[in-house]
Amino acid sequence: LQEERSYITNFDADKLTALTAKRAALYDDMLLAQDERLQLMRSFPNNTNQKLRDLISVYLSKADQSVLLPLAEELRNLVLLAQKESREQNQIVKFGLKMVHGVLSLFWSATQNVVRSYSRKGDIRENYNSTTRDNNLLKKA
Repeated sequence: LQEERSYITNFDADKLTALTAKRAALYDDMLLAQDERLQLMRSFPNNTNQKLRDLISVYLSKADQSVLLPLAEELRNLVLLAQKESREQNQIVKFGLKMVHGVLSLFWSATQNVVRSYSRKGDIRENYNSTTRDNNLLKKA
């Protein structure tokens, strides 16, 4: 995500596309690992609404707990970090899309004729008439 973010800010579309495809493949691998974790958790008795750490501490020996609990905590921290960075990445992409939309809106409005009219009270009303090639040619003639 960090590398992808650097290519977003540098506007390197080719590298960004390649990294996005790589991230999609990693996401698929994470889904498979998640399914395996859920199957493992289902193998424990009374596994409804319990966390993996809770199941390890209740059903496994102290020796297994000393090995697996730090790994479960590390996994939890990695998931939280990935979620945080994904939210940040999402915000950057949304901001970029809003910027592009704003620029396109400016380009569109720049191609429009604006006709201003005033009411009796002095209020300004603006009407936008699209500028077509025919209209421009008639103006020149």
